[in-house]
Amino acid sequence: MQRVISCMLILGFVSGTLCLSSNAQMKYSNVMDYGAHGDGTTDDSNAILNAWNGVCGGEGPATLLIPSTKTFLVKRLKLNGPCKAPNVAIKGGSGYARKITFEEIILQDVKNSIIIDQYYDIKTQSEGESAVKVSEVSYRGFNGTSASDKAINVNCSPSGCSDISMDQIYIVSSQPSRKAYAFCQNAKGTIGNTVPKVSCV
Repeated sequence: MQRVISCMLILGFVSGTLCLSSNAQMKYSNVMDYGAHGDGTTDDSNAILNAWNGVCGGEGPATLLIPSTKTFLVKRLKLNGPCKAPNVAIKGGSGYARKITFEEIILQDVKNSIIIDQYYDIKTQSEGESAVKVSEVSYRGFNGTSASDKAINVNCSPSGCSDISMDQIYIVSSQPSRKAYAFCQNAKGTIGNTVPKVSCV
């Protein structure tokens, strides 16, 4: 099934390593440069996948840019990790992130499997502020393994995230001797069958 995703911010979901800053030269890759149309009717799945492979396969820190003024039609995507790049971020802009659905995603030894982070740009915010208002974000049908112990990170500012939903989530550590866990603060919504357990929503 195809789904339309229109968003101001893609919330870093299967990045190799999400990092807020780096001393190395950051590489920026815009999905539009990989052939995405962003018109809401043309299938942009391949363009987004190619853009992901471009930033994930690079040697230096990288950011995948999703234009906030566009609407992207995508089918099921499989974004593999870990990435060669030491730091990979997926960002949009300021404003709001709402009515976003991430569904049927397979994870293979990735770091930062599910992230909502209102502190993603600490240089432009003070404590307690959020550049992006987050609401109506749904995660459903995530299965696989996490390379980091913190498999789920819901890091909302004191202003909070609202209408966050998770269901049919099963993420375990890629290392059998370790246990994956979830971090969550200042979020409201509904939690269904989710492993690891998310307690603050």
